[in-house]
Parts: sequence; structure tokens; C-alpha cells
Amino acid sequence: MDATTPETHPQGRLDVTRPTADTLGVRLSGQWTIQAALPSTAEIQAQCAASPGVRRLSFETSALADWDSVLLTFLLKLKELCDQHQIEFDHAGLPHGVQRLLALATAVPEHQEARRQEKRISLLVRLGQSALDITAATHALLTFLGQVALAFGQFIRGRARLRAVDLWLIVQQSGAQALPIVSLISFLVGLILAFMGANQLQQFGAQIYVANLVGLSMAREMGAMMTGIIMAGAHWCSLCSPTWHYGGEPGDRRLGHHGSEPCGVFSGATHAGPDADGTAPMYLC
Repeated sequence: MDATTPETHPQGRLDVTRPTADTLGVRLSGQWTIQAALPSTAEIQAQCAASPGVRRLSFETSALADWDSVLLTFLLKLKELCDQHQIEFDHAGLPHGVQRLLALATAVPEHQEARRQEKRISLLVRLGQSALDITAATHALLTFLGQVALAFGQFIRGRARLRAVDLWLIVQQSGAQALPIVSLISFLVGLILAFMGANQLQQFGAQIYVANLVGLSMAREMGAMMTGIIMAGAHWCSLCSPTWHYGGEPGDRRLGHHGSEPCGVFSGATHAGPDADGTAPMYLC
């Protein structure tokens, strides 16, 4: 092909006819795809407005070539236009696949009464709620900072109850032992990103950038987020298992529920049965 030859794009054609006095005929031809240059519904809308006697809209698609969801979107706009002007939408002349998709798209209409009614809240109520939220958040922050300061002070004075063997065990569980599950989740999420990205980039002929999309997404965003979620979820739950209990003196039951002292330092003595006093051990959470 000569380099000076202009590139031609597929086109979709729309012709409006009047088979009868009360019928408006629409003839669709050519290619109705996302890559093609397509007409709008302005001509049909003008014909409906200029001819109040039109009561039926029919279609003729014998010259229609390829089509995709663009044609379905166009027909849905025409159906909405017919509903506004009280015109019968006759889809008998459309391809069988288009008729099935139209029936599926219009099978369940939107329930207007099902929409959520927004309640108007007075300014005074909103200010009060905001003040309460800020007070609660400030109290939680100050409590957390105080507990961190107390725990750090005990660590500086050498009074922190922590066994080195338990520290390295936690490092191993959060590091080498977590590598298989993190790798598996990263691989599966990468496949999902590649599949979704390929479908979208194919429309612009940019499938070559799928690898760049997956690599950058996993390295910058998804990798760190998935690692954090897996570490915070799986390994914190493993620490809350019945193999761990509070490492204070026997009978010390100050930590009775989750969140009492989140910054306390625990020892990881393995639980092999009840305590010496016959009571159950106190778990981390």
C-alpha cells in the first residue's frame, strides 16, 4: 500500500424512510463497531418532533455487517426516545442477537421508589456529630500515644517482658514462611489485572503495554497493599491462636479482652495445658 494513501475507517450508515404515514423506518448498514464512525440519533429525533403522526418505529438491517455493544447503546437511546414520544418500538427487523440483548437490558426496569431518599440533617446536628467524632478520635489517639510511651519507657528501663526466641519466631512467620502465600496471591492478582487490562487496551491496539500495566501496578500499588493485608491479617490471627498466652505472673488476669492494652509486651510461651492454678491461659486477643 502506498504511504500517501489515506487510511480508511469503517463506517456505519443510518437512513430514515417513511414506509407508511404513521411508521418511521430506520435502515442500518455498514459496520456498527467501536472503531467505526457512527451517526447520532439527532436525525431520528428531528423526524419524530416534526411528524407528530408517527406511531411506530421499525428497522431494516439486511445490509448490516459487524456490530458490537455500540449498536445496543444506540438502540437503547432510540427506545428511550420512543417512550418519550409514545411511539411503538418495533424490533422485529433487528438481528436475533440484538433482540436478545435488548430484551435482557430492558427486562427489569429501574424502580423509582427504590431509590434512597436523602434525609436532610440540620446544621446543628451535623456540628454536634462532628464534635463528638473529633472528641472520640482525639481520645483514642491520646490513649494510644500514652500506651506507646509507657511501653517504650519500660523498654528503655529494661523491664520489657520479651523473649528473643519469640521475636525471631515472629520474624520467621512474617518473612520466609509468608513468602508462598504472598507469591500465590500476587500471581493471581497479576493474572486478573492482565486479563482486565488486555480487554481494555485491545480497543486501542495497545496490548503490548499489558506487561507494563501489570508490572507497575504490582510494584507501586497492589504489591505493598496485598503484603500489608496478608501480614496484618494472617499473622496477627496466628498470634491469637491458642499456642500463645500472656507471659506475666501466674494468676495475673489484667488483660481480659481484645484491645485492653494493645501496646503491652507479651512473651510467647507455648501453651501445653492450663496454668499452674488450673485456669485457662490468657490469649493475646
